[in-house]
Amino acid sequence: DLPVYVAGQPGPKAVVVLPEIFGFAGRLKGICDTLADEGYFVVMIDSFRGDSAVGKANPLEWIAKTPFDTVVGPDLKRVFSYLETQGASSVGALGFCWGAWAFCKASAAGFPFKAGAGAHPRIGLEAAAFGGDEVALARGVAMPVLLLPAGNDGPAVKPGGQVAALLAVAGGSSHEYPGMARGWVTRGDLRDAAVKRDAEDAMRRILAHFKAHL
Repeated sequence: DLPVYVAGQPGPKAVVVLPEIFGFAGRLKGICDTLADEGYFVVMIDSFRGDSAVGKANPLEWIAKTPFDTVVGPDLKRVFSYLETQGASSVGALGFCWGAWAFCKASAAGFPFKAGAGAHPRIGLEAAAFGGDEVALARGVAMPVLLLPAGNDGPAVKPGGQVAALLAVAGGSSHEYPGMARGWVTRGDLRDAAVKRDAEDAMRRILAHFKAHL
């Protein structure tokens, strides 16, 4: 019952893509294909099972109905089992918005991701949607995480922010795109030269991060 999109050929290096709260919308499948072209076996999952935040009166309340312990974690356990059967031994995570929160939860829970990259990362959902502590969550992450916040993301994930600083302890880094708004990598209008420039730059950084750590 878990919707997935798979790209690339099975092999030792894989990337799990964790999308935003809008399903497989925008350029997500194209991003998966780009990763596959670089030699990664890519599996994108939709833990919201076809539903999305579109039209929801209270998106945070809706997000809270898909917790890590009973939904996202079990989904990732199935994905890791599948990847193991396909010969993957070095697995990274690429998350957008909600997806960055999800892979941080996974790393802190012991899932063996080797590296993570998160564009417009909403790690603050740990507090806003689930009543937890995003600082404690960041402290538990055990892999290098590349954060790519937009200008309207919170200060904690920007360079020098508390979450970014804690993730740097595990080899992570943060690069801000101050002129961008959340969603520019996956859904921004590429007819805008600045959006196109920064979306392409973000993908270059993501690919370089995975090349260095997977």
